[in-house]
Formats: sequence, structure tokens, C-alpha cells
Amino acid sequence: SAFGANGLGADGEQILADDEDSDMDEEELEEFRRTEVRKLFDLIDRDDSQTIERSEVGMLLKALGRSDVNQRAIEEGFQRLDTDNSGRIEWEEFYALFRGGGGVGRGGGVGVKGLGE
Repeated sequence: SAFGANGLGADGEQILADDEDSDMDEEELEEFRRTEVRKLFDLIDRDDSQTIERSEVGMLLKALGRSDVNQRAIEEGFQRLDTDNSGRIEWEEFYALFRGGGGVGRGGGVGVKGLGE
């Protein structure tokens, strides 16, 4: 997968997951997740449009050294995440990916690997 498994880093280590040893309650943990995922969203949103466009996904994959991912795979993953078919991935659509929802308004777990493979 171009983005790793749902909630997993490149080395397979779980990130943004519940930490049983954490002193955070569910609300604090959710706020922490939203903040961290928002940072990632903002890094991908290179033009500060508050949405992620196809070209930004392509740039991200190249920056990650994933030039092996073809345009068709990017398009298929993008369409799975762009649940309102706007041609852009909005914040809530992106965040739903990390919550395991596969996108706003769609059942199924696209997961982080939903883009690019």
C-alpha cells in the first residue's frame, strides 16, 4: 500500500491508536487524533485550499518514493475517498479514512491504503 495499513506507519507500527497506558480519556484521545491527522492533511494540501486534489496525492506519493503507483490506482483510491464526488477530498472525508469508516457516507473500510493501491 502506498499509505500503509489503516493506522499503521511505514514500518507496521501502530500509530494514532488507543494506548491502554494513556491517561487520556476518550474525548482527549479523539481530540489528539483529530489534531495529528489535521497536521497530515495540511501537509498534503500544498495549495492551502482546505481540500486535497489529485495532483497533491500524486506529489505525496512521489515524495514518499512511490513512483511505482500508476495513475489509475491513484484515481480509484481517490474516488473511494471523495465520497461526495466533488473532485476533491475534504477534511471530513480524509479524517473518516483514519477512523476506519472508509469515507463519509460510505460503509466499508477503505483504510489508509485506500489511495494508491
